Amino acid sequence: MDIRPLSEQTLMNGYVFAMIMREPRFIRPLLEAVVGRSIRGITMAEPEKTQVPKEVVSDIIGVTLPQFENVLSLIKEHPDWDDRQIAGAAQWRKYGKYGG
Repeated sequence: MDIRPLSEQTLMNGYVFAMIMREPRFIRPLLEAVVGRSIRGITMAEPEKTQVPKEVVSDIIGVTLPQFENVLSLIKEHPDWDDRQIAGAAQWRKYGKYGG
């Protein structure tokens, strides 16, 4: 597994982006850089307390629960992989609404 140090990560890494967006002190400078304007303040939304069951998510995206759980385990095992690598390892194209 290719694990890169945090200093080599970019915002293109979904995990790094998610971590930054959880920290109000980082959000404001990031948004100001993106929009090119000064922002007075940031109000954080409260995270939802409910979690959608895996069965519902797998049904929504059109795959079986075991296929969905396989993808989740690949994401946990390979946090450095991008979506295409995860989909390839899971043979995602064979399944679901978007498969071929």
